[in-house]
Amino acid sequence: MRDTSGSSWTQFLVALMTSVVIALMVFGVRQTGLLQRFEHIAYDQYFRLERPEGSDERILIIEVTEQDIRNLGSWPLSDRTLAKLIRTLGQAGASAIGIDIYRDLPVPPGTEELDQTLLATPRVVMVKQMGGGVLQGVPAPAVLRATGQVGFNDVIVDSDGIVRRGALFLDDGVEEVSTSLSLRLALLYLGDREIFPSGDPTDPTRLRLGPTTIAPVEAHDGGYVGVDASGYQFLLDYKGAGRSFASVKLAELLAGEVDPDTIRGKIVIVGLTAESTNDFFQFPFLHFLAAGLENAGVALHGHMASQLVRYGLGESAPFRFLREWQEALCVLAWALLGGSIGLWMRSVGAFVLSTAAGLLLLWLGGYVF
Repeated sequence: MRDTSGSSWTQFLVALMTSVVIALMVFGVRQTGLLQRFEHIAYDQYFRLERPEGSDERILIIEVTEQDIRNLGSWPLSDRTLAKLIRTLGQAGASAIGIDIYRDLPVPPGTEELDQTLLATPRVVMVKQMGGGVLQGVPAPAVLRATGQVGFNDVIVDSDGIVRRGALFLDDGVEEVSTSLSLRLALLYLGDREIFPSGDPTDPTRLRLGPTTIAPVEAHDGGYVGVDASGYQFLLDYKGAGRSFASVKLAELLAGEVDPDTIRGKIVIVGLTAESTNDFFQFPFLHFLAAGLENAGVALHGHMASQLVRYGLGESAPFRFLREWQEALCVLAWALLGGSIGLWMRSVGAFVLSTAAGLLLLWLGGYVF
């Protein structure tokens, strides 16, 4: 009778060493960023498989459509029209009003009227653009520059054109740190419920809203490798992205056709959905880029404000990431599993079925986590 223990031991060592080498190769290639695109594809696919939920009823979008621009006869809308819009929303009892329309230069008539309206409506937040790179910044209305009624609307776009991250704070290196439009709006809404921002008890540099500490995205978090994590960024969860936010047209609001109860207590964001303005982005849950409310910039700010409100109310928890050494152990574990399949499965059929089962388990595990 032949002793096969030595042969089995040799096969075991070969499978073990092969698994370790493959794990090192995979982790090494991952560190170069070559696998980042594939990790993002898997991440986006998980979003598309999420069960559709109703949109956040706390968010209301005022759409400026192509028809609204035609009705106005010109663009941008005048200071007088913008002032009327803000007064209408304020009088209807909006909890927070975000104007995702630049107003760095006066558009008469009604410039003085707009300035007075802005100062008399502390719940309104006007946007500015921080800029950077090839983009020049766009300042907020001069009358608000020394107030807390300004938020930036800069969007972080990944190298493949998809928006997966938002920013709470940005620093241009010249002025003081600026706050985002979405965070300003969320703080107004949460402030009505006696929820205010603070530092985390164990790390005061981290922002805490209600029971939730928001850890900033680091350069190697999740599927990212060496990403620019400047400022204070967070990963977007797009909860409730299966449906568009409730919305009304600008013309309907200005004509007095919107019930104040539709506005009362809501975070209201005014922005462009007109195709000619090209203010559209690609989100993980969309299969293609099209012009509409679902992927307009104003909807993106709605998603960010909604997520921050949910954090503040304890309705959602932020994404958590494995540390790099933990990711390395996971890669090693799966490589060892693959090596075990190759070692113990002698028939081609069993090998194929076991490999398929392992891949399915890996995919389902990622989805659940």
